[in-house]
Amino acid sequence: MPISNAEREYIVGGVVDDLRNDGRGRLDYRQITIDLGVVPQSSGSARVRLGIIPGETTDVIVAVKADIGTPPKDNPTHGRIQCAVELSAIADVDYMGRGGETLGVELARALERSLTGQTTGGMGSLADAVAGERGADARVSKHGPGAALDMSTLGIQKGKTCWLLQCDGVVLTSDGSVLDALSIATKCALADAKIPKVTAVAGPDADDPAELELDDDPAACSKLDVSGVPLIVTCVGVGKFIL
Repeated sequence: MPISNAEREYIVGGVVDDLRNDGRGRLDYRQITIDLGVVPQSSGSARVRLGIIPGETTDVIVAVKADIGTPPKDNPTHGRIQCAVELSAIADVDYMGRGGETLGVELARALERSLTGQTTGGMGSLADAVAGERGADARVSKHGPGAALDMSTLGIQKGKTCWLLQCDGVVLTSDGSVLDALSIATKCALADAKIPKVTAVAGPDADDPAELELDDDPAACSKLDVSGVPLIVTCVGVGKFIL
């Protein structure tokens, strides 16, 4: 939204004096509120709100669903992860139609790259920076450059079946730092996720495909190690200062 010259001078002057118009300093982040388990039918979920002032918050939900899928050909013992982001037209009129679809794809690609380290396009420089911050050892990982999750823990049958983690994000309200909020919610949802124990049972004949049996005991579920999953923080330059 366009602002007047007077408003611009007020904002820039506040940045110079290390004081934003809401009372925060240049490097102060908005208050973060996190709720887990907000989507009962998912494997794991989280809702993240940035800010507490009504009408000036960013509110997102990410749900993780674990499905049986086919492992990647180049990593037959690994699982897979995919991200998708939907932007509600209620959050911003600019999200209506193709504008929201295009931005949703860009956000999903950035999230996916931060998790797997694979080149998928879209916000590449940001994801490259995220991978680079984790150091050279992280950039050469079991799943590829910059991988944050050990996807080998999601393999079931080599070259046949694996766990496919689908991370679906929804932007409910948008008032800046949308990618940051989605990144936080994705890590929290993955930490909240419970992966069922699965056993491959061989058929009566050697040529019969094995059947998969899922243990419905919650105590038998495994948790993901998200200690290597990064949090994305977007910044903006105002003069010689970074916010």
